[in-house]
Amino acid sequence: MEKCLGRNKMICNTEEERGNYEIWSRFKSADYNILHDTVHWGGIWMIYLRTFKSIEFEQVCEKQANLEKERSIIWFTLRSSEYSGFYSEGWLDTLGVENYEDIAFDYDRYTYIVTIGHELISIEYSRSDMKNRIYGIFGKQYVGHVTLKEEATDKVYIYKIKKMDIDCDYHEPERDVIFSK
Repeated sequence: MEKCLGRNKMICNTEEERGNYEIWSRFKSADYNILHDTVHWGGIWMIYLRTFKSIEFEQVCEKQANLEKERSIIWFTLRSSEYSGFYSEGWLDTLGVENYEDIAFDYDRYTYIVTIGHELISIEYSRSDMKNRIYGIFGKQYVGHVTLKEEATDKVYIYKIKKMDIDCDYHEPERDVIFSK
């Protein structure tokens, strides 16, 4: 009596050997599929999380400011009170921005990007770079990545974007800033 060689069902001589082969091949196939699916979908998930999304913005105004006393931050956002934000309109006073009271901030529809001494070229975010996570997984607040013009000015620039919870990294405000010509 020949032994079942395992890979080819036709070589198995008895029903029992054929059954053992089928069980083993299904197990190996399922094991492989689970591993393959985990790697495949995990990779797609990581690409999805790491992909940067650009945000369209519109300049609201540029205001003269006294920037000699405050250069510790380069940009921040002003946003709806429903988001827990670190910065408020009071920071415009701190920066010595003149006549900012004449700006009609509409926090119900927009979030405002304030850049200090540099014009904004682009702003983007990634789902992998978030703060205030819920259950340690789902982020509530995006950390913005900005590209600014390298040329420094004595002005504060204010831009608006669609309402969203985004801000700079409070602890390392220069971390996600790129200067470009």
